[in-house]
Amino acid sequence: MSPLASGTEPVSPIEQTLAIAEMKPDLALNKKPRSSRTFDTVKRVRPDDLDLSKGFRIRLTGRIAELPGGQSIRCAQPVGTMRRPACIVAVSFEEMALENMSAARPLATWSMSAPSDIN
Repeated sequence: MSPLASGTEPVSPIEQTLAIAEMKPDLALNKKPRSSRTFDTVKRVRPDDLDLSKGFRIRLTGRIAELPGGQSIRCAQPVGTMRRPACIVAVSFEEMALENMSAARPLATWSMSAPSDIN
């Protein structure tokens, strides 16, 4: 039974307090559009190099950038002081890698400045 059907207040969504965002220029101005398969990869991995209990890691490499208005971080507290502020951090990513935590090397690395550089 939904909370509204029982006459109680709806449950608040989990408070999201931080967003990391890369602000992209207008796509019409982008001379090299990104491939739709940019983040795809298929690799054969030896069974000894894969332990799913260790998981995977996404490694993002880049710099703090500016939001419109010149700030790098902007926070708002729209619902009052009883809740945490919601903040956004502007970044410029240079590279993204998918790492297998069981091996010493990444499964895939993508350059964020080129349309489809996959290593």
